[in-house]
Amino acid sequence: MIIDSKFNNNMNNYKIIIDNNLCKDINNYINFNCKTLVITDDLIPSMYYENILKNNNTYLYVIKHGEESKNIDNFIKINEYLLENEFDRFDQIIGVGGGVVTDLSGFIASTYKRGIKLILIPTSLLAMVDSSIGGKNGINFDLYKNSIGSFYNPSLVLVDSKCLDTLDDRNYINGLMEVIKMSSCFDKDLFNIIKNNNINTIRNYNFEIITKSIQIKNNVVNCDPFDNNERKVLNFGHTIGHALEIMNNNLLHGEAVGLGMYLMTTSDELKNLILKYINIFNLKKDLCLDKNEILSKIKNDKKCELGLINVIYLFDLCKYEIKKVNYEWIEGVLSEINNWK
Repeated sequence: MIIDSKFNNNMNNYKIIIDNNLCKDINNYINFNCKTLVITDDLIPSMYYENILKNNNTYLYVIKHGEESKNIDNFIKINEYLLENEFDRFDQIIGVGGGVVTDLSGFIASTYKRGIKLILIPTSLLAMVDSSIGGKNGINFDLYKNSIGSFYNPSLVLVDSKCLDTLDDRNYINGLMEVIKMSSCFDKDLFNIIKNNNINTIRNYNFEIITKSIQIKNNVVNCDPFDNNERKVLNFGHTIGHALEIMNNNLLHGEAVGLGMYLMTTSDELKNLILKYINIFNLKKDLCLDKNEILSKIKNDKKCELGLINVIYLFDLCKYEIKKVNYEWIEGVLSEINNWK
């Protein structure tokens, strides 16, 4: 399936191609008549990028896996590597991996010599449905999520659903939380697919889950690429979620967002679905859930404006409100945090 991402501004249009085994037929989709740098991490199976490296003038840069690698040091080192190997503005970067790789690759591509061609090959469910779509790129700085970043579209996104075959259950559910986020706001049918399955059966719907989720996000960001209006809804769960992710190294991004959504809805149907999947791993056991520390982290969130913060509050499935609230309101919501069991 091919999904066109089209913008009515100066951001470039691009195609999102979804299929099985794209990585095996990579030369059918990418032109290698230039220098190519593959950025990936040390846990990504080499079979997802080995066919790229068979082409001439291809280079490989491997970072350590994990959120901590999305930092200014890696940004500088990879830029140095590009300069050492004389990459110019007409060469390309291919990010192969999960959200850390796609965010970092995108930010480097957006800034190196004021912009270099970017192709993304997401290998995790989270990256397929969320971080590789929509042109948001960034790195973490001074312990704060995506505090330095850019809006910069890739020229192509290749989504190979077969990559999910090597993804373990916890990382699969990590991405599923982002699917739940989008479906609870925009698509009850997709929500019901997740609700009516469990960890043993949900993967049978991978292609449908990926396709529907990408269509949702693509439709939203095409209308609001710079997060001024409707795109803000895609931040559902992220305000509290980012704070929890910073405070707890053992918490994955989607898991933190899941807890953030739990606290930002009155829908028991949504709360129960979040707990159904997250509680498989007994995550609450060793988490820091200190309300004062959460509030302190939220005050440095990039969505804060003059002591107020934009949040998404879901009253029922597909019934939400973009609210501008003060910190006391957030503190009141946090009082429910101990109900997450």
